[in-house]
Amino acid sequence: MLAPSDGDGKCLVRPAASRRMVEEWAHDDERERVATAGSLALVREGVVRPDGVRDEHAYVDAGDEDTPEAVAVVALTPGGDVVLVEQYRPTFGEACVECPAGGVREDESFAAAARRELREETGYAVDRRNVDVLQTYRPMGVARVRRGVAVATDVEPLPDGPDPDADEFLDVRVVSPEDAMTRATEANATGWTLTPLVLAERAGYL
Repeated sequence: MLAPSDGDGKCLVRPAASRRMVEEWAHDDERERVATAGSLALVREGVVRPDGVRDEHAYVDAGDEDTPEAVAVVALTPGGDVVLVEQYRPTFGEACVECPAGGVREDESFAAAARRELREETGYAVDRRNVDVLQTYRPMGVARVRRGVAVATDVEPLPDGPDPDADEFLDVRVVSPEDAMTRATEANATGWTLTPLVLAERAGYL
């Protein structure tokens, strides 16, 4: 059920009796990694719910090959076009058009990761002064990951082109902001597209 609203779209906080439902959870100290696959791990832990019932909870965490952070890049050319990538997603069984994105390495900032991923996936480069990290957010409730959104302006293609990872097969798409937003709001759009473009639009970049 949706939380009550004040009419302006803001959620109203219920009295203390309701807040108790989110405060009185208990977690086991020990967690078990049930399975790992590449940069992801499935973790299982025990929890005690507010009604006193012991339950089992599972979530997705970063695996052994990555940190729990990632970044998506809204890359804009000097003319204002948006640089996207198209790649096949085995999860969905189809190709998806997305913002360049990838994991943040240890001791790497979101801005540095954005510049690196942009270069690797698209073959475009950006001056470090032209990278604006808008914010970070949690993309889903079943994964302990944090995703950053960065805008890179005045990106320029490099002579050598993209340099993707061995398991990445990408096609670069340069489109207008209108076309980018259309793709982002299609039924098969992913979170690597919609949220970054909406945040960039709200920040005045699109």
